[in-house]
Amino acid sequence: MLTELHKLSQNIDLLIEISNRNRQSHLAVEEQLEDICIQRDALRAHLEQVQRERDALSAKIINAQVRLNAILEKLLHTGLSETPPDVERSQGHNILSHI
Repeated sequence: MLTELHKLSQNIDLLIEISNRNRQSHLAVEEQLEDICIQRDALRAHLEQVQRERDALSAKIINAQVRLNAILEKLLHTGLSETPPDVERSQGHNILSHI
């Protein structure tokens, strides 16, 4: 009977040791998960910032394209009205083909 109690005591000690290791592993995994969540949030914030910057640049590009098209249109009309009629047709066609 004493031997059985001793074995039971050893088994209980072993279970306590295993439980402690599992608890430590669980805590380590929770810490890693927290770190990963923090990294994810930082990456998400960075991505949102980059997207805002991209949208701002895209808006600037569109604005510049509109302004450039307006300038080209003015140049086209100004250039065509200042040239002689026979040159106007040939250059007007060339200008349009370059655009």
